[in-house]
Amino acid sequence: MSGDIDNILEEIDILFKDGRYPIALEKIEDTLETLWHEDFNPEVILIFNIKKLSVLVAANEFDSAQLLAEQLTEDIKELDISLHHIDILLEKALIFSNLRQIESSDECLNQVEEALDLFKRGDNEKYLIRKAQFNQVKGVHHVLSKKYYESLDYFEESLKDYRKLSDLYGIANSLHWTGQALFNLGEYDTANSFWDQSFEIFTELGFKKPLAIHYVSKAGADFNQGKLSQALETVSKSVLIFEELKDEISLAFVHHRMGYIYGHLGNQDKALENFLKSKAIYEQKNIVHEKAKAILDISSINRDMGEYDLALNNLKEYYQIKKETNDLPAVAIALNNLGQIYSLLGELDEAEESFKEALEILLEHERPEPLSNTYYALGILSQQKGDLEGSSKYHLRSLQLREKIKKVYRLAYSLKNLVKINLDLKLTKMAEGFLKELQTLVKETENQNISQLCRLSEAIFMKNSGNERQIQKSAVLFEQLSKEDVLDYMITIESLLNLTEILIWEISKSGDESLLEEIKEHFNKLESIAKRQNSFVLLVEVMLLQAEFALVELKVDEAQKILTEALEVAEDKNIVQLAIRISNEYDDLLDQLDMWEDFTMKLPSIAEKLELSHIEKRLKQIVGRRSVLGPEVESETELPVMFLMQSKQGVILYSEYFDEEMGERIYDDVLLSIKNITTGLDTKNQVRVKTKEFTFLVNEFYSTFISYIFVGKSYNGIKKIQKFIELLQSGKDLKNMIEKAAISNESLNSEERFSLSNFVEEIFR
Repeated sequence: MSGDIDNILEEIDILFKDGRYPIALEKIEDTLETLWHEDFNPEVILIFNIKKLSVLVAANEFDSAQLLAEQLTEDIKELDISLHHIDILLEKALIFSNLRQIESSDECLNQVEEALDLFKRGDNEKYLIRKAQFNQVKGVHHVLSKKYYESLDYFEESLKDYRKLSDLYGIANSLHWTGQALFNLGEYDTANSFWDQSFEIFTELGFKKPLAIHYVSKAGADFNQGKLSQALETVSKSVLIFEELKDEISLAFVHHRMGYIYGHLGNQDKALENFLKSKAIYEQKNIVHEKAKAILDISSINRDMGEYDLALNNLKEYYQIKKETNDLPAVAIALNNLGQIYSLLGELDEAEESFKEALEILLEHERPEPLSNTYYALGILSQQKGDLEGSSKYHLRSLQLREKIKKVYRLAYSLKNLVKINLDLKLTKMAEGFLKELQTLVKETENQNISQLCRLSEAIFMKNSGNERQIQKSAVLFEQLSKEDVLDYMITIESLLNLTEILIWEISKSGDESLLEEIKEHFNKLESIAKRQNSFVLLVEVMLLQAEFALVELKVDEAQKILTEALEVAEDKNIVQLAIRISNEYDDLLDQLDMWEDFTMKLPSIAEKLELSHIEKRLKQIVGRRSVLGPEVESETELPVMFLMQSKQGVILYSEYFDEEMGERIYDDVLLSIKNITTGLDTKNQVRVKTKEFTFLVNEFYSTFISYIFVGKSYNGIKKIQKFIELLQSGKDLKNMIEKAAISNESLNSEERFSLSNFVEEIFR
């Protein structure tokens, strides 16, 4: 039977190394069944159980592996077979390392080290195998503990031992893990060299899973160097292998990685699809740590697609998981992402509070990469708030950390921002210094995305020189960038915005109105990008520019229409601060209608129209990355005057005075105004009109016109009418009552008036 046992073990070993874990486990179970019933041998049974443990650990089935490890630890005490005890301890160390239970892993490895000292027998093969395995596991443990330099010494020792044993699989594994440590240290070329050596050996041996892991690792290096398309192509090669091996957990990991790459390529739909696949597998396998990572990235995609409520819900789930496991650095990441959503919603103070809370945790736990990201986020936020000096300090701290961890892709963004901020601070020499660093980075990396960021920064530098010739050169460069294929769509957006600013400057200087068509084209391109990327804050920013542009063309009605549409977008995405500001801007335009009418009659010059429209000011704000939202505002409480419901034939179905004296005084004027507003009205959208000091909000609902008249800003009034219509839609009796009155063209009776008046009073007064 011993010959058969050796053959079975060899077969299982091949299946294990090839990554065919389900088949390997099935073979082990069948053999154990036979051993228990036909050829009972405790040591042989132990050997097969240890092999089963190795397979479970490699397959990331850590719950099952832990249970088996504890059982085998008890069995080994009775059998007193110390070398096998070492095997079990090594597997337990790997389990604890993967679960980030570092102290427990250290304890297992210390026991192994003591046992190896006791059984040291020179070049004895069994001892040498365990020593090589110990050094490799200790190295892996250090990589998972983020002690990359320490890991290199252990991988070097394991490599020596495996070479003595002529174990090609062990040699290839040590080479691969050495590459992994170097990758984490940012030594990508050296890491690739080690990976290529291991790949050659694994290819020769014919094992499939190590080849798939190789593709995943290489893709990681490509990604960190900004080679996003290459990274996607490389990692995709692993999918077919993992699918063939039926390795679901590795597939989950790869889908997660692909989601991340797609996200950075701007393909949010594909990113979300891959993250959801990853989450589903981890959820099914109950791997909470990895599931949480997927949830975090899903929330980021939700955010980027403008689904802010979904993003917040997913983020809260991630936060709760990490809070329960006391993973404070991960809690900081949740706070960082929360800050980004608050920032998008215009709640800048809340964003700053979240970022600073994250910063406090990360400084305490010394996590350089997330710390650099938080500094970067605070830099952007300070820029939005107009605190350029504060922004510069945060970006500089982020830059210093990114230089240390050698994240060149992110480093380029820090340098680009520091160029822009120092130009705004009139620190031209400082800006030039950062630009030179960015140019050096381009030469060192030969990366397309970093090259485009550098050219964008060069154009911004020339544009800010004040020299007309340099400004014209920058315009050429902006135009080139706006037409190129880019990995980061924000490069196209910034190029178009800067180019538009230059065109407005040229129009002001020359009076050449033919350039207005070019500006319109740029706005249309920006609108198209914003819609394609589901970037709703950008979309609203562009719509506000289009509204200002309509005023430049003296198309006041079109400006009103665009503002209405912009308000609908902000309301739909629950961007409250932005919605309030747009509504207030619409009110201001209504106040200025007479002025615009007089202005139009004067046949103003283009320079005068540009000045009165404020388009240059708004464009400068957006180009300078000042928030279009500005400081947080509260919606102002309006003074309610009157509420009316009319049939389309003009019959008053219901009326309510909130100010009796004023209501009676202006009643006839109100009816005339509403008649003028509703005549020929064929839209379901809300209409807003101002007559003297009174604002009229009119909505159509089931063949009736609902009108709310008040004095003051409109935003609260808009929300009140929305609430009232939602109430009518949700209440069948109320809706039927209004429909019946509209069809019969008769006022509500006293009982009907009473039932409706309670709701009107509650909502509008």
